[in-house]
Amino acid sequence: MAAVPDVSVVIPVYNTAAYLPACLDSLLGQTIGTDRLEVVAVDDGSTDGSGALLDDYAAAHPGVVRVVHQANSGGPARPCNVGLDHARGRFVFFLGSDDYLAGDGLARMVAAADEWDADVVVPAMVGVNGRVVDQRLFHRDEPDMPFPRSNLPFSLSNTKLFRRALLDEHGIRYALDMRVGSDQPFAISAMLAARRISVLGRPHIYFAVRRDDADNISYTTTWRDRLAAIVSVIEHICAIVPPGDDRDAIIRRHFGWELNKIVMRNIADVAPDERPELLAAVAAVADDYLTPGVERLLKVGTRLRWWHVRRGDIPAVLALGDSAPKVRAHVEDGELFLVLPGFRDGVPDDIFRPTGDNVPNVLQRGLGEQTAELRDGALQVTASSEGIAAGTVGALSVALVAAEGPPAPARLVTGEPAAVVRVPVEVGADGRLHAEADVSEIAAHRGRWAARWQLRVGGDVYDVPVRSALTSSAPVRRRLRTTTVEVRPGLQDRVVVEVRS
Repeated sequence: MAAVPDVSVVIPVYNTAAYLPACLDSLLGQTIGTDRLEVVAVDDGSTDGSGALLDDYAAAHPGVVRVVHQANSGGPARPCNVGLDHARGRFVFFLGSDDYLAGDGLARMVAAADEWDADVVVPAMVGVNGRVVDQRLFHRDEPDMPFPRSNLPFSLSNTKLFRRALLDEHGIRYALDMRVGSDQPFAISAMLAARRISVLGRPHIYFAVRRDDADNISYTTTWRDRLAAIVSVIEHICAIVPPGDDRDAIIRRHFGWELNKIVMRNIADVAPDERPELLAAVAAVADDYLTPGVERLLKVGTRLRWWHVRRGDIPAVLALGDSAPKVRAHVEDGELFLVLPGFRDGVPDDIFRPTGDNVPNVLQRGLGEQTAELRDGALQVTASSEGIAAGTVGALSVALVAAEGPPAPARLVTGEPAAVVRVPVEVGADGRLHAEADVSEIAAHRGRWAARWQLRVGGDVYDVPVRSALTSSAPVRRRLRTTTVEVRPGLQDRVVVEVRS
């Protein structure tokens, strides 16, 4: 082993004997080589033989696996701190003792940190055995991602590569008064202090396992315990981050995710006579921490749920259900609203303004299953009308625009994009959106075109790809020449129309 390993992997261990072999074997087989890594496993008073198993691995891999035994501390904070105190590597990586890494994971992370001069590297994670891990960060590599004005607040676990000098210089350690959630203020402190944060996109590096047993404290608590833990996390965040936009950007995660889940999932499950207590408890948290800045960053459905929570309206909260409610786009006087029950019925308009929604993606989902095919002398395009309010269909059109490369994803553009063909959209007798473009008009424009839904809102246009898996073609006789019009799916079924002689 090198005098100073590239990376120290710290593993807090408590009663995970069934999972430890996969965890440790994934480290010992790393392509970075055992001469460049060390494993520091801290046994937090396990009673299932985990400590003895760790000792066996240490005996079999001297100089690579080191084990520290301590009395049970009641949570991962103390063993993480102890492991960090024993770490010698240039970088430190924290790994759950029930999780495991891809074989090239450490090599990729260390190489990225060195190449991009990053103090923190976030690896692409995925859940195993039903565990859910937010994927919005991991579509591509990001050598320099800002924090917190990005999606990084949705990845606040400690399962990252940290430059050890950064942690030591700033005295960053885990809060010992937190039984759960101590990794969030730890990761926030590190990312705020980091010169650069990098994200490694897919293929996935970190595999987060949902355990089958009932020993993991993350899965076995009541709503009261979970609420207390989330409030503790928020209090620690507020001690680290002063009031303002940065704090709002972080805490939106808790009102949009953890606290929102307590309301969505528990309000219907608890006894009816317990619901007022639950709603009052989370409303008190909102009164303390749900600032106007946080509200602006929330999606419309979540913002509406919190509006009802703060008013103690149990039936309205129950009516929104336990998932993200389906909204309808409504354009009025050049302004867009995402409409849900309550719009113009006692709920302020501001609740429905999409300041925190990805509107192009919302529109794409609202169009549902679509078709695009040449039939009866026309390009026939259809979609679900559920995502568009009845009075807004007139602001919607289907256009054929230049497709120089792969058709663009859903997007917001300023001004109306140039189109060779643009046709209005109507609601058909079947209740679906319909648009029809004469094939002879299309045939007049040789080239390759992308079919787009376009919703005009004031001076802007929400430009969304038509998606269909259908393929069709038709010959068109024009000026003694036959032109072929072909409609086919492109990338992710984004429709391409090609006109050729």
